[in-house]
Amino acid sequence: MPGAEGHPLVGRSVPDYELEDGSRIADHLHEGRGLLVRRSEIGVAGYDDWVTAIATAVRDPHAPGSLLVRPDGFVAWARDPRGAGGEELENALKTWFGPPLNPPAGPRGSLAKSLP
Repeated sequence: MPGAEGHPLVGRSVPDYELEDGSRIADHLHEGRGLLVRRSEIGVAGYDDWVTAIATAVRDPHAPGSLLVRPDGFVAWARDPRGAGGEELENALKTWFGPPLNPPAGPRGSLAKSLP
């Protein structure tokens, strides 16, 4: 259901945003993997086999600051540039890709450390 998980893009087809690195969202969806777009280079431990994480930003000023896109091109999670979202990202990863292969050690086993 669109917007059910907080951000209005969740559950909708991802727009083909232009990214700061010159590529477009669609350029990264050809391998049938999930896609995490955010400014930070922090990866998603345990999900490397299913999710490609790229450290760049969307050029559209009205776009979310971070996006998790399912392999079918629908938005699984999004957050605005100033919004919180580490736990929500963790939940979206678990929902769409299952439990991590090698859960990280540390407090509560957090997958998505702090988001910038």
